[in-house]
Amino acid sequence: FLELKQRVADGATLYLSVDNAMIAEFEELFGMKIEETKIINESLSVEFDGSVIDFTRQKRIELSPKNAEVLANDSLGFPVICKNAYGKGRVYLVNFPAETMLLDKNDAFDSDLCRIYKKIFAEKINSHPIVCENKYTAMTLHPDKDGTSFCVIVNYSAEERKLGLKLKDGYEIS
Repeated sequence: FLELKQRVADGATLYLSVDNAMIAEFEELFGMKIEETKIINESLSVEFDGSVIDFTRQKRIELSPKNAEVLANDSLGFPVICKNAYGKGRVYLVNFPAETMLLDKNDAFDSDLCRIYKKIFAEKINSHPIVCENKYTAMTLHPDKDGTSFCVIVNYSAEERKLGLKLKDGYEIS
């Protein structure tokens, strides 16, 4: 954990979605104070980046900002997406189990949960020479020694999809 904190302090970005575990130095790292924790099964939503994102959780952590910026509140009004500066880096907290809840969900890619990742990691995503904007796909970029790159795009849906590729100026597909 100390190595992780040091990497963030040195300029890395840390993303964490909350399920059941808790970090001892929560307030220091996330800039949020835990006011109350409740074991509760609930289905809520959050408005974020122009979309309503539904989520479920079995543990509600009621937070109040100390140093962090609240990017979005859940439908009950509690902070659910937060950003904190830590040293030269940034820490993002999603106060629901974003990845865990997708494991049990049919048609998981139909939701707009991807907007959270796209917003948080926009700087990194936009630094790539090619971006795939279809939420039903995943893309990995593989730079080669000669300055070229190739990418692998996987369509996770059962339907044929348009990729929505965007190339930076000076790049071409061959």
